[in-house]
Amino acid sequence: MEGALLSNVAGALILSRGGSEIGAAAARVEALAGLFCEVLVVGEGAEEVDALGSVKRLSSRGNEVALLRAALELAEAERVLVLPASREDSWDDLLIGLAAWPEQSATVVTATGEASTPELAAIYLRGEALDVLTAGATADIEMLIERLGGEWASLTALGLGDLLAEAC
Repeated sequence: MEGALLSNVAGALILSRGGSEIGAAAARVEALAGLFCEVLVVGEGAEEVDALGSVKRLSSRGNEVALLRAALELAEAERVLVLPASREDSWDDLLIGLAAWPEQSATVVTATGEASTPELAAIYLRGEALDVLTAGATADIEMLIERLGGEWASLTALGLGDLLAEAC
C-alpha cells in the first residue's frame, strides 16, 4: 500500500466473535493500512469488512489458534503483527512500538506483561510460528508463545507507559 511505513511486517486483524466486530473493523483496517504494506483480515465475516485498497481477506471459523494460523498462512511478510478486532481501541503507537520491537519468534503485549491479562496485540515471525502450529499440539496462545520461546511484554517495556492507564 502506498505510503505505508513498514514493508517487512504484515498487519493482521482477527475477527474472533463470529463477525460481531465487522462494524468497527473497517476503521481498524484503515489504521493498519496506514502502517503496513500488507494488511489481512481473517475470521468469520472477513469478506464483509469494508476497506479500501488491496486488503487480503479470508473468511474462516475457529478458535484463536486456528485464526492465527490462517493469518500466518495468508501473509507473505516475514513478521506478522496480529491485532484482535475485539479490542475496543486502536493504537497506532502500540502497533509501531511492537513492530519495532527486537525480532523474536513471538512477542505478545498485555497491559502488565503477564499472560493472565488480556492480549493487546502480538507479533510473530511467520515461518517459526507456522512450523510450531503445523507440528500440532498447540492448544492456546500461551502454549504457542512457550514453544516459540517468545515473551510477554508490557506497554512500559515498549516505552509506551502512558498508554498503560488506557489499557486497563
